[in-house]
Amino acid sequence: MIKTTSLIASNMISANLKSRDKSSVFAEIVRHVAKTKKLKNEKAILAALEEREAKGTTGIGEGIGIPHARIEGLKEVVFFVGVSRDGIDFASPDGRPVQVVFLFLTPQADTQTHLQILSRISGLAGNRSLIRKMLAA
Repeated sequence: MIKTTSLIASNMISANLKSRDKSSVFAEIVRHVAKTKKLKNEKAILAALEEREAKGTTGIGEGIGIPHARIEGLKEVVFFVGVSRDGIDFASPDGRPVQVVFLFLTPQADTQTHLQILSRISGLAGNRSLIRKMLAA
């Protein structure tokens, strides 16, 4: 079982996302992730995130977004946490802008890990105290 906290690296956290819409924030985060992790498939990652998002918003409400994708050729799980002070329009069911983004990528063949991480993050997103602390940071 994967511990979500073991996935969070300090160089994969941003307390000041600048983008205001989904596509722009995906590009902002993927640029950072690709540079930090030395990934060469930035366009493929963006396409996978957009393809997943086209199936339904990953803005789950309460100011939380969990964009995610399975990526061909990815060697390890990539996990990014970002905070947007102004909020990002994810067309969330409750209409609220997303202020906390938990973005993760998993290797294409690792469906079980992908689902475990999604479940864990959903649990974290329900911790209102944690989310308030993140927004206040």
